Amino acid sequence: MIWCDEWHEIFLKGHAPNVTHIVTSPMWRCIETACRLYRDAIQSGVRVIALSELQNFDRGPNGTGSSLQTLKRVFGDADRTGYGWELDLLGERGRIYRGCVDFAHVKEDWNLPTNKKVDRLAIREQMKLVYKFLEDLNKKHMQEYGRPAEISIISHGSALKKITDPGE
Repeated sequence: MIWCDEWHEIFLKGHAPNVTHIVTSPMWRCIETACRLYRDAIQSGVRVIALSELQNFDRGPNGTGSSLQTLKRVFGDADRTGYGWELDLLGERGRIYRGCVDFAHVKEDWNLPTNKKVDRLAIREQMKLVYKFLEDLNKKHMQEYGRPAEISIISHGSALKKITDPGE
């Protein structure tokens, strides 16, 4: 995570006021990256939005994320009493990240390998949901503030490639 701190210092520090929305995969590593990179924006009130459809397409161990319940305990507003290992993993950062992620758009069973999309058509349909979500986010922002949203997406190569090249 050292690169996150360096990236923040070199490229993002001072630019956080421009970011209006941070949308991320619900994978732990993406959430932590979003929280570290955009800590200035988060401190100014921007919440990280986790979105099931931005998850990794890999069905292996590296593509299977933590349960929604665990993610909420670590990064959400949930009560953390009685849980230790998740906080130990984050240490001091656990207090910084608490409550900064909105999990309203993460399905309860998002991390089950059987729910992973693997064929091109299914992945394309999944990306249509992402486009629609981002479009709606921007429309709502335009209505409220009269200017386009500045949306940052933190995800995986497999998902980002599909977002930037829908014909892929």
